[in-house]
Amino acid sequence: MNKKVLINIGKPAGLAHYGLSIASELIKADDIDTYILINKKTLDQFKGYFNFLSNSKKIVVINNRVFDWIKVLRLNPRVIINTSGIQERTFFLFNLIMIRSKKILYIHETEKRQQKGGEGLEDRIMSFFTKKMYRIYYVHGANMKSDLVKKGYLQSKISIVDHGIYDFFDRIADKKLEEKFSVRNGNSTILFFGELREDKGLDQMEKIYELVSKNNVEFNLVIAGKKNNNRETNKGDWNKRLDLILDNLRKKSNVFLFDYYIPDSAVAYLFRNTDILILPYNSATQSGVLLTGLYFNTIPVAYNVGELNRIIKNNTTGFIVEKDNIDDFVDSVVKLLKNRELLSEFKSKLSENNKNHLTWKMVCKTVVRDINQLVKN
Repeated sequence: MNKKVLINIGKPAGLAHYGLSIASELIKADDIDTYILINKKTLDQFKGYFNFLSNSKKIVVINNRVFDWIKVLRLNPRVIINTSGIQERTFFLFNLIMIRSKKILYIHETEKRQQKGGEGLEDRIMSFFTKKMYRIYYVHGANMKSDLVKKGYLQSKISIVDHGIYDFFDRIADKKLEEKFSVRNGNSTILFFGELREDKGLDQMEKIYELVSKNNVEFNLVIAGKKNNNRETNKGDWNKRLDLILDNLRKKSNVFLFDYYIPDSAVAYLFRNTDILILPYNSATQSGVLLTGLYFNTIPVAYNVGELNRIIKNNTTGFIVEKDNIDDFVDSVVKLLKNRELLSEFKSKLSENNKNHLTWKMVCKTVVRDINQLVKN
């Protein structure tokens, strides 16, 4: 019986992190024959992250040449999995051709983050076929499932799966970057990490800092991430406002700004010395930042947006606060800063939850089961 499974890895770094983490488990499964479809540039970028990427027999490298796609066609996979959620044109056409293959699509966002002027004809055509060609759609929570049903996806095809924690940043840490990105002065550290986009709640950062400071607690605030200059992502004068926010915070002696691109090899040093991860997001589905912080036992405080409440167990492994309730948000942060025993208790429960629910092995049990079911039918 043909049990070949082809996993497509997305090009953007965050999606590649996700897809490769899934692939790292599926390739270990004894009862399926897994192959990885990956762009050469992406392969070169992530080869040091996962050992299985050195197994050339299982890697199908794509440079978008005709010959590359002929190799994929000859592979004749029984199941095709698109982990990126993005319908890249060439891969989309390949899926249309592979009529006999059963297909699975991971959907990470139900709305396009960067879109101008609505959907064009090509988008509408791809959207139509996307709703038809896949046997299973994986999403990360009930809200996303509901959104897809409203968009015309069959509810019976949509399955909710957990998102594993990102556990590879320790492996790729560059010792030479430790001193530059480590903040260690004896105080508890609060971290905001990720692109400095408007939807990430940076507009509240000065207020959060001010309110926490009024509670007579010693702390560091670390803000790490690059600016995003995409006009479709940032509306109006966001970049000007962001510059003003950062300039004001830069004057504070206990604020540490790394407002530029952070290489993956430096991420571990930011999180290792962090106690509290703040996510004052205006909108989200899931958060790779959150799932990185969980690996390092960093306690999250987040607004209740998207599917974050599926990952954070309120008042047990972190705090979930109603959106824009900045007073409760700050109170949660201060509670952790003032009570080291509570912080330690949360960290212990977080570690246990990670082991029991959020390993990629646990996450992929559902995928392996579904693959075997598709192969049988």
